[in-house]
Amino acid sequence: MGLLATIHVKTKQQHEAIHEQPFLLRYRNETVTLLDHYRHLSQLLPIYETLEKKLKAADFALMIPEEFNELLNRSEKIKSDMACISPYIMTADKDRIFPATQNYVKQLDSLEPRSYSDSVGILGHYLVRILGDLFGGQKLKDDVLELFKRTDVDTTPLYPGIKFYTFPANSLRNFSLWLNTLILAKEDYMIECANDSFKKHALIFQELETSRDFKPLNGHSFFEKNKKVILGTAALICGGMALGSLLRK
Repeated sequence: MGLLATIHVKTKQQHEAIHEQPFLLRYRNETVTLLDHYRHLSQLLPIYETLEKKLKAADFALMIPEEFNELLNRSEKIKSDMACISPYIMTADKDRIFPATQNYVKQLDSLEPRSYSDSVGILGHYLVRILGDLFGGQKLKDDVLELFKRTDVDTTPLYPGIKFYTFPANSLRNFSLWLNTLILAKEDYMIECANDSFKKHALIFQELETSRDFKPLNGHSFFEKNKKVILGTAALICGGMALGSLLRK
């Protein structure tokens, strides 16, 4: 059995449990709000930044092939999406990082890339994230687009807001093929870390759900009064990001 199939079988219980988290169900039953989604991205950002720092370290013991570099730059996609959504949300504490996220990031940051054991653990935590984005994230992309339609978010090229859920063609296939070539000396430990990652994300989703009793900062009226200025600024921000991306290519 290849590594991908092993991960699927041995994390199935935790995987299925997290899909029933009330916060995630909001995406599927169309009760998720822009603030919910923004806060979700806010929690993912420091997790990805920490994992990417470890995975890109020169002394990381399990080097990921260069062809997958795009999969190691998800944090920049998150920042772009947050910048596009942010002007629609007037809640004062929308960027708050929850304790469950802080604890998880602290745990990830304690892992040493040069250690073979820790590098296996880092990979286990990363695989839960990236495989989730490559698989289930594609359904979430559709759910987010529906959310944008419900809330009149501009989805023109200057205002995409879904870069995080967008991957180059064949990313899943090629990454899966590479995974199945890996032979790990501590495969059981990687599975243990993968299951731990699911548990840590479950705690984050629980805090996202219980934090939903927010108080808007002057709420809808403020947005309506300043709509042209806010959206004009947002378009400039996203346009600048798009131009910067083109210039870097």
